[in-house]
Amino acid sequence: MPRVFISHLSDDNLRLGVYIDRLLEDLDNKIDLWIDTPEHIRPEYGSYSRIKAIPPGTKWGRNIDGAVEDAACVLVFWSANFGKKSDRSIFIGEVDDARSRRLCVQVAIDPMDGWEIPSPFNRDQILEVSRLDMPGDASKFRRAIERVNDLISAPEKKGQPIEVEVYLLPYHRSAARGSGTRSDRCGEDRVLRVALDAGLEDLG
Repeated sequence: MPRVFISHLSDDNLRLGVYIDRLLEDLDNKIDLWIDTPEHIRPEYGSYSRIKAIPPGTKWGRNIDGAVEDAACVLVFWSANFGKKSDRSIFIGEVDDARSRRLCVQVAIDPMDGWEIPSPFNRDQILEVSRLDMPGDASKFRRAIERVNDLISAPEKKGQPIEVEVYLLPYHRSAARGSGTRSDRCGEDRVLRVALDAGLEDLG
């Protein structure tokens, strides 16, 4: 079952309930959420079947790393508390890992005045959704949820290799990245089959 990792600052726990409720309502019922300690957001979340968390008695860091790695998408909640928090390494690591895998959707739950989202994260489109009771912010959060759905449903998200055929002209020398086999017969068209792990941008 696909899972959305919720990346947030612990200082924002009491503010996230309205966003989690909207996610549970708008995402497909077959999609789970992963929150490190959901009962810190709302006590009832600890017993929700669609919300997964760190199992009691297990390693905190190892569970977070594994949950980010297994997630179909990571939804990041930035806030003005980011600038006030001294140790942000875990949060930054979650966002950085998700961005490197192109599975990251970012929103800001505070107006972006008087604080900054650091580079390189601020180079991405980040939707300000500080007031879900306002039509504009509610609409933007729906767009964020739609993007989450897109990432989960995209076939390339699983990192499955694809195979392409590259036709080489006779006697043409070419270097290609990847693993595969080719015909060594000279004077004929040759076919090079390459398994790509990421996407067409890896051709070169």
